[in-house]
Amino acid sequence: MRDALVALNLVRVPISLAMLAIGGTLVVAPGIVWMALSALATYFIGARLFRSMDASRYEGLVLIALLLAAITAAVTALA
Repeated sequence: MRDALVALNLVRVPISLAMLAIGGTLVVAPGIVWMALSALATYFIGARLFRSMDASRYEGLVLIALLLAAITAAVTALA
C-alpha cells in the first residue's frame, strides 16, 4: 500500500508542478531542496525499518497506538 502511494505521487506531482508552471502560479518555497531530501531519506529509512519488523508485532504496536490516541481524544473532548 505504501509503495503504491509513493508510485502514485511520483506520477501526480510532476503533472501538478507542470500545470502550476504553465498557469504561472508555481511558487518555489525556500528550503524545498532540504524538504525533498528529508522526505527521500525518511522513505528509505522507513522502508528498511518496515522490512525488518515482524508483521504480528507491528500490528500489535499499531493497535496500541490507535487505542492510546482514541483514549487521549476522548479525555481531551470530555475535559
